[in-house]
Amino acid sequence: MKNLFSSLLFLLASNFVFGQIEWVGNHDFSEEAQGMLKTSSGQYVLLHGNASGLTVFNSDGSLFLNDTIILYSGYGLSDILETNDSSIIYVLGGLECDVNIHFINKYDKYWNLVWWGYSAGAGPIAQLSDQSTIIGGVWNYSLERWSADGNSLWEVSLYPNLIKDIAVANGDNILVATDNGLLEYNAAGVITDSLPNLQVDRLTKLPNGNFLAQTADNLFLFSPDFNQLNMVFGQGDSIMDIAVKANEIAVLTAAPKILRYDLGLNPIGTVALTGHNQTFTCLDFDGNGFVVGGGEQYGKDSHQNTSDFIKQYGLDGSTSNTNMDVDLTSISQSGQIGVTDNFGIYLVEIPNIDLLVTN
Repeated sequence: MKNLFSSLLFLLASNFVFGQIEWVGNHDFSEEAQGMLKTSSGQYVLLHGNASGLTVFNSDGSLFLNDTIILYSGYGLSDILETNDSSIIYVLGGLECDVNIHFINKYDKYWNLVWWGYSAGAGPIAQLSDQSTIIGGVWNYSLERWSADGNSLWEVSLYPNLIKDIAVANGDNILVATDNGLLEYNAAGVITDSLPNLQVDRLTKLPNGNFLAQTADNLFLFSPDFNQLNMVFGQGDSIMDIAVKANEIAVLTAAPKILRYDLGLNPIGTVALTGHNQTFTCLDFDGNGFVVGGGEQYGKDSHQNTSDFIKQYGLDGSTSNTNMDVDLTSISQSGQIGVTDNFGIYLVEIPNIDLLVTN
C-alpha cells in the first residue's frame, strides 16, 4: 500500500508540473513550438507545435491572446507574416468532408480581424510592395496573390513543382524555391526565369537586397541576380531556423546553438544554448539578444509530455533571470488517507497534498 501511495503522489505531481513552462503555459500535450514572430510592436507570436493555433505575449511575457484553431482534420496554421503596416496575416487550413478548406486571415496590430477569405493556400507567405500578399496554394503546388484589402487577384499552378519557400526581390520579382529548382515570376504571375540547379529549402531576403539560401545544414549568399557571393558548409548540424536584422544573421542549429554572421555571411560569434530537457526549434532577434522557442519535456516514461515555451538569451548565452525552468521543490501530505472497497475496485482518497513549485 505504501508503494501505491508513492505512485499516486508521483502521478499527481507529474500532472501538475508538465503544465508549467516558461512564459507560455501548456496548450496541448506532446508539442513543441513550430515557429515564432517578434512583431514591431514588441509582442511575441508563438505558433503551436501541432499547428492548432497561436499565442501572443506582451513584451513582459504576459499573455495577450491565445487562439486555438479547431479544424475538421489536421493541417492547421501553416505560416504567419507581419506586413509593412504592422498588420498580421496567417494561413490555416484543413479538411471538411474530404474537401480542402483554407483561409487567409488579416488582423491589425491590435489583433482585430480586418478581413478573411477562402483560399487554396497551405504554405509560405511573402509580401509585395503594394501590400498585396503571395502565398503557396493547393498544397504548395501553386501561387496565389491577394490584395491588401482581401481580394483574390490571381492563381498560377506550378505543378509538378512543390513549393518550399517564397521570397520577393526588389522590383516585386517573386522567387519561388521548389523541389525542381528556383523559379522567378513577375507581379502579374508570369514566369520570367528558371534556375533548375538551385534547389534550396529556404529563401531569406537580407536588408541589403541580397539573398540567403539554405539547404539542410548549408548556407549560400547570393546577389539579387543570384551570383554566389559566399557559402558556409555545415558539419551535419541541421538548421532549425534563421532570423535577420539590420546588420546580422542568426542561425539556430540542432546542436543546440546560435551561429551569428554579418550580412556578408562572415562569422561573428556563437551562442551556446542550455536548458533543462529543452529542444530549441525557432528564434528571432530581441533587442540586443535573442528569443528562442521550443519544447520542454516533463514527467517520465508513460507520463512524459512536451510543452512549448519561449526563452530569452543574451548575446553571450545568458538567460533572463525573470524566467527559470519549473522545478518541483517538495511534496507533502497532511490529511487522512482513505481507502474504499467498491466491489473489488479500491478507491484511494488523498486530501491535503501540498506541492511547492518554483518558476
